Amino acid sequence: MPDEFKNAFLDVFQSMPQTTFIWKYEDANATLADHLPNVKLTTWMPQNDLLADDRLTLFVTHGGLGSTMELAYQGKPALIIPLMADQPRNAHMLTRHGGSLQFDKRNLGSADHLRNAIQAVLNDKSYADKARRLARILNEQPFSPREVVLNHCNFAVEHGPLETLSSEGRFLNTFQFYSFDIAAAVIVVVLIVLFVIGFIVLKLLRLIVRFVGYQKEKVE
Repeated sequence: MPDEFKNAFLDVFQSMPQTTFIWKYEDANATLADHLPNVKLTTWMPQNDLLADDRLTLFVTHGGLGSTMELAYQGKPALIIPLMADQPRNAHMLTRHGGSLQFDKRNLGSADHLRNAIQAVLNDKSYADKARRLARILNEQPFSPREVVLNHCNFAVEHGPLETLSSEGRFLNTFQFYSFDIAAAVIVVVLIVLFVIGFIVLKLLRLIVRFVGYQKEKVE
């Protein structure tokens, strides 16, 4: 993480002395937060246990899939800062339910932007309420994932392979499977249309040239 981003976080932590921040930091010998009594650096933590703690009021994450799933099931509000790969999509999965706020990584160097985002989630009770609602939905599904798998296995054992559930794609050859035949037809149609348009334009140009030439001869 660039020093600019680290300093922005430290400025925010310093401006909120009544809030305790637990920061997962890779360097066990780091001293950058020694002057802040409300900041605890750690190289590792039992994240799911931390999320299950009622004292946790906000979780800041880059939106990895593991964190996203644990957040959803534990029902905690979050500030998500997606950086790459699947993280923007994961962030959207939570923010669309209203329990999380997505933060633009391009603003990480601004302590003011970061502080405003953190306080927005902390001070707006709706984030926590919606996060808990999502957790209840996930934890109180009519059928657990285990039951769904077992039911499908029992169904397969009872009824055997069903042709109606087989994809027709497995009967197609490579040319058809990748729609090369459709692409070829579209290309042919486009070429024909372009040829016709070009032919018409060429005829019109010839008529115009002949007409202009005829007018010149007439004037002379």
